[in-house]
Amino acid sequence: MKLFLAASMFTSADIAFNLAVKESLRGLATVVLPQEGPILADLLVHKGREEAEREIFDYDLKLITSCDLFLIVLDGLYVDEGAAFELGFAYANGKTCLGYLSDWRKSAPGAWRNPMTIVPLKGIFSDLETLKSFIESAGGL
Repeated sequence: MKLFLAASMFTSADIAFNLAVKESLRGLATVVLPQEGPILADLLVHKGREEAEREIFDYDLKLITSCDLFLIVLDGLYVDEGAAFELGFAYANGKTCLGYLSDWRKSAPGAWRNPMTIVPLKGIFSDLETLKSFIESAGGL
């Protein structure tokens, strides 16, 4: 089973968290991290902006298409805009979409959440152990 992790990947904390998710799910799913593919800043050294952006875009969509599960990190004041687009693409392509939300500002009773990032999700998990249990029980989906 392959899982695409849609999350911010622009700070060392983001990158470390994404790698921790990947390690946590080892043995249950092959976790695909866009941060392990081409990086825009690196491509811009050798390519024009349009070509580099198109390469990132095409690569990302190909990764999502190849996956069985899609997990979006909903933490932070705002969902990463790339991750939000990826969620829409995954949902439109029939992927099983899940959310990770440990941010108490959005999980508190009465907290406002955007329906566009909540409704497509089959489940929202606040910790990796519960997410792992769900994936184990889902089998091959």
